[in-house]
Amino acid sequence: LGLPAGPGAAGGGIVAPSMVNQALTCLATKTNCGSFVPPNAYPGIRGAMTWSINWDASNNWNFSKTVKPHLATLP
Repeated sequence: LGLPAGPGAAGGGIVAPSMVNQALTCLATKTNCGSFVPPNAYPGIRGAMTWSINWDASNNWNFSKTVKPHLATLP
């Protein structure tokens, strides 16, 4: 997954890191998906990236500090 890291990146198309974590859990386990449930689970998913690392830095690394530890909890 590739996402903006902060509100100033990519014209402000920010997704909260907690929502990124929820989406990663959904894709890995098909749980907590909300209205969209993928046809398959993808337990091998191991990453999310931001193309704007400088924006993550200017936001106290909120994206990295939130998403990286969550990735380690996936199956």
